[in-house]
Amino acid sequence: MMKNIFKDNSKNYIYGGLYGSSSAYIINKLSNDFKNILIVLDNNNEIHNLYNELQVFIDKNIHINKFLDIESLPYEDIIIDNDIISSRIQTYYNILHNKQNITIASYSSLIKKISPDIKKSNFFNIIDYRYTYNDLINIIKKCNYERTEKVLNKGEYAIRGPILDIFSMVENKPIRITFDDKKIETIKTFHLHTQKTELLLKKFILSYYSEINIDDNVIKNYKIKSKKIFDNEYKEDIEFSKIINN
Repeated sequence: MMKNIFKDNSKNYIYGGLYGSSSAYIINKLSNDFKNILIVLDNNNEIHNLYNELQVFIDKNIHINKFLDIESLPYEDIIIDNDIISSRIQTYYNILHNKQNITIASYSSLIKKISPDIKKSNFFNIIDYRYTYNDLINIIKKCNYERTEKVLNKGEYAIRGPILDIFSMVENKPIRITFDDKKIETIKTFHLHTQKTELLLKKFILSYYSEINIDDNVIKNYKIKSKKIFDNEYKEDIEFSKIINN
């Protein structure tokens, strides 16, 4: 009976009563006919569960994206999990740069407006051996990565003499770059816990830390436009305060 379901995918199908891994099996079959598939679920837990199931069925050449919901309102004083931010930025990168994707999202993650910064040419930077030390430091600072003594999480970087460690928001492993004077000598992945280097790379992707990049020009423009749109009481609002003090 399963074979007959997939005879003509030009029609619209509604599947119900799926149990266990049957949904992952059906998605795998649909991936043979469609380059990009969007699956909408109820929440982040369901996204994680389906993602893990699809790892068993889906071809390794197909990118499986988790477009997780941030699950907070703008300007709430909540620490957002770096893994959620990372999964969203990885999703943007894969959709923009790869031909075949399966994206798993929730209703709430889809209804929120996407920042136009994502499509800027410098949001995703391909870092290779052509970059100098100063070039790379300037990009890292623009991308708002946090400098730490030791890299433990995504969005962090550390400098120890001629060695620069960084954990890009779109990479699955942290990167260690060694310099010979100002030129890059090696680019390697390394293990977070042992700190030992692993694979030698030709390049890696360095994205902005966040989907929204609030720099001095953005704040300046915001102040000018907010005066024209809102009354003077708006300046006392928590939203105004958090944006200009970002």
